[in-house]
Amino acid sequence: MKGLLLKDFYMMMKYCRSAIIVSVIFLILSALTGGNLFMIIYPVLICSMIPMNLISYEEQSGWEKYCAALPYSKAEIVSSKYIIGLVITGIISLCTVIAQTTQSAQEPMELQDYGVTFLVIAMVCLLGTGILLPPLYKFGVAKGRLIFVVIICILFGGVGFFSAYFSQGEDTAINFFLLLARIPGGWIVLAGIVFVLVLYALSWWISILIYRRREL
Repeated sequence: MKGLLLKDFYMMMKYCRSAIIVSVIFLILSALTGGNLFMIIYPVLICSMIPMNLISYEEQSGWEKYCAALPYSKAEIVSSKYIIGLVITGIISLCTVIAQTTQSAQEPMELQDYGVTFLVIAMVCLLGTGILLPPLYKFGVAKGRLIFVVIICILFGGVGFFSAYFSQGEDTAINFFLLLARIPGGWIVLAGIVFVLVLYALSWWISILIYRRREL
């Protein structure tokens, strides 16, 4: 497993550097533009697609057939992508909180608000990765990407609509996040992250089942 994770890390550093750079730029812009929703969500969307990009490069290079001759189980091969997804989620969520900390220097936030922002970004990123991977393993990168785009458009379109509605015309994502924090006890956020983690685990299990039945 360690070898698979190192391989994915090296591939990410070589082939996904542009996605990482673009994400950093958008997070910086989000801090400078007052927490614009698009500036925050777009890097999350890009980062949630990194596992898909890794799988795409593997398909193009014939890695799957080569890997079949190595002492790795299909469960380990699939699990490496989900672990990478968890690592990416943690990093992008932390970077978003840092960006919002810079942005909120003029408008101080409470400690729990930073926690809410971290959890909401983590939920969105995990949800994107969890939705993406099973169709990729089932239909391949080409068809799986189309399914992902349709689902993500619906998902982020809904987030954008509710953000605009609850922000009362103010184009700030932070208002949408803080709306969740105002709910007593923040239970909706905790329930949401638990729900998404369960979905992520279910997606992980489904992808392993699909990949085990797949002919390489």
